[in-house]
Amino acid sequence: MEERRAKERTRTLIAARMVFGAQGLTAECEIRNLSATGAKLIVDEEIPVPTEFMLEIPSKHRTHKARLVWRHADACGVAFDLEAEQAMASDEATRLRALEEENAALRRQIRALKAELALRTHFDENSM
Repeated sequence: MEERRAKERTRTLIAARMVFGAQGLTAECEIRNLSATGAKLIVDEEIPVPTEFMLEIPSKHRTHKARLVWRHADACGVAFDLEAEQAMASDEATRLRALEEENAALRRQIRALKAELALRTHFDENSM
């Protein structure tokens, strides 16, 4: 059988969850092989697999936007939307920078309040 994948996949046995629909419906699945660009999933045959969904991999602390490529019985192949993942990573980096800046500003404000409190405490002790 001819190999058509762009990236070699690693055999795995990882629990994962498909999340789809506006209501955030979920379906449990297993990842049987995984690469940077896609995966082979085992899903209960009774569960319809949508064309696009989010694949959560709790043990790896990762989430991928996935697109169904093929399905046969309880197995299916998915490709990861790498452009969407890069956009999400960029958004996360921007949010992280904003939170770091906010954290630094709050730390400066706390230092200023501590200094003011120390000055008032010193003034109150000397005025007695």
